[in-house]
Amino acid sequence: MKDATAHAKATSVFGVCASPGDVHLRVLATSDLHMQIWPHDYFHDTAQPHGLAVAAGHIAQLASQADNTLIVDNGDFLQGTPMGDLFAEEPQRLNDAPHPMIAALNALGIDAATLGNHEFNYGLPFLQKTLAGADFPVVCANLCTTLGATASDDERLIQPSVILSRSVTTLGGKTHTLDIGITGFAPPQTTLWDRKYLENKLVSRDILEAAQAEVPRLRRKGADVVLALSHSGIGDDEPVKNMENASIPLAAIDGIDALIAGHTHLVFPSDMHAETSAVDPVAGRLHGKPTVMPGVGGTHIGVIDMLLSPEKAGWSVKASRSRAHAVDAPATETDQTKAILSCTRDAHKATLAYIRRPVAQSDVPLHSYFSAIEPCASVRLINAAQLWKTRALLKGGPYETLPLLSAASPFKCGGRGGPDNFTDVPPGGIQYKHLSDMYLYPNQLRALLITGRDLRNWLDHVAGYYNQIVPDRAEQALLNPAYPGHDADTILGVSYSFDLTQPARYRPDGTLANAAASRVAQLCHDGRDVTDTMRFIVAVNDYRASADGSFPGAHDGRTVLAHPERNREILGAYLKHVGTVKSLPNRNWGIMPVRNAEVTFETGPGAARQAHDIARLGLRFDKQAGNGFLRYQMQL
Repeated sequence: MKDATAHAKATSVFGVCASPGDVHLRVLATSDLHMQIWPHDYFHDTAQPHGLAVAAGHIAQLASQADNTLIVDNGDFLQGTPMGDLFAEEPQRLNDAPHPMIAALNALGIDAATLGNHEFNYGLPFLQKTLAGADFPVVCANLCTTLGATASDDERLIQPSVILSRSVTTLGGKTHTLDIGITGFAPPQTTLWDRKYLENKLVSRDILEAAQAEVPRLRRKGADVVLALSHSGIGDDEPVKNMENASIPLAAIDGIDALIAGHTHLVFPSDMHAETSAVDPVAGRLHGKPTVMPGVGGTHIGVIDMLLSPEKAGWSVKASRSRAHAVDAPATETDQTKAILSCTRDAHKATLAYIRRPVAQSDVPLHSYFSAIEPCASVRLINAAQLWKTRALLKGGPYETLPLLSAASPFKCGGRGGPDNFTDVPPGGIQYKHLSDMYLYPNQLRALLITGRDLRNWLDHVAGYYNQIVPDRAEQALLNPAYPGHDADTILGVSYSFDLTQPARYRPDGTLANAAASRVAQLCHDGRDVTDTMRFIVAVNDYRASADGSFPGAHDGRTVLAHPERNREILGAYLKHVGTVKSLPNRNWGIMPVRNAEVTFETGPGAARQAHDIARLGLRFDKQAGNGFLRYQMQL
């Protein structure tokens, strides 16, 4: 080893007695890179301190501190910035060269990767052609072309695992061949979320079922160590069928030595996760096994150090330590950094030209800093665009005369994405980068037939975004941190209020919490109270239409229109039609007053620039939160 603990004469490594025949293996992991290669924010067209090219310098430094290193990526690398959209929309730009992210990962020299759910956002042919350029194995054990009678009989889309034979150096300075088994998993919901591309082509297997078949197979094939690339979050301790965030019960499976978790964009080990009998958020262990989750966009690198000891029955993990290394400052530029920048420079230049294309003008700011407390300007524009397009597509058909609504949510509203994760388009020229800032994902337009009862329950699901508020009490947190902001739909075409003195009807996952409760008040359409039997058409994106978030009435069985055009392109066409945004659709929802109730909420630091809104809403700055957010107070 190159550090003091690695010397053969050392008696203690990671707090245990080490032997000359032991091996220190360092695993370095990225996850959820989401096409963030260059240290550039393509949504705001400004420099930023992280990205794969910057992370590569840190990875090289971390690798130089250990004799035996493995570099892996945990999925969701192909979608997330305008660069990803550009090369999916215009694949001819590649001219048979590797995709920019694949080229960058090749230049980094990673050893293996797995697939995330967003790898499928552009369809199977695009993904398969993209993976063909990889110089490293890509594995996934639970996404299949055909399900067999058992997981062992499944026909997988790609290889379920790989064994890498690596020459390693022991603490005593001798070389040894270590067979490292790597398998990977993606959320089973992947086939639901991208059903438009994957139906009748791809099916999913429960993560735990797939692992219970694949891990023993790796061991039988001779794997000395098994690493699980789990593009799945750290969720509940107890297993249930088809868990989206299954990393905790996955870690309990015998034969897995270490895990890389991801998907939820959080950091582990950290205080973002609560301690349980299965979770050690300080040492970074799930069921006693070293685990890391390295954030999003290259903000962190997962580092797992394992002390491996040879035994008669094979190798064992004698000791380990885990940490999330923050990429918060430029590292020394390395050969890998230079290679990544060199092989993606043309892609970066093309992306800059792509995002700087003019679209329209706006006389008003379009931001999401206060989307939790009032109608959000950027979301209202998306809703208006969906209404505009859907009305034209339904004209002359059987649903033309039904009331038309539109549902959309703020994709960028803080949360796990951090304090900079907000839409912020200043008045002036709207460029294509601003469309990406307002509409992050390559979704397509759908229209659903719902009832008034569905509508009320849909809004009651949204109302779970808020905590229950008690009258005559100060310092109450307004937002429920368990509810993702991207599920907080605004529905345009009706007016409504939320009574937060009432308990929530639904839990964040969409299951019923209190059948007698409802927070939706004053729900009206065209000045009339909405009744249960009324019928509406609601324009949504395909993600919501595929039952993501378990919204009442939102599922494929209610679809009356499926349009292939992407919602972002519809937004652009609508803005070109409008020319200049001078005002926005009506403020159609709000939170009902609560007697002498003071609430607090957090938003991004850019909110401080919105002085007019702060004054209009009666907000009072409370403090700078320790997580980079600003905390405001307001009276309900």
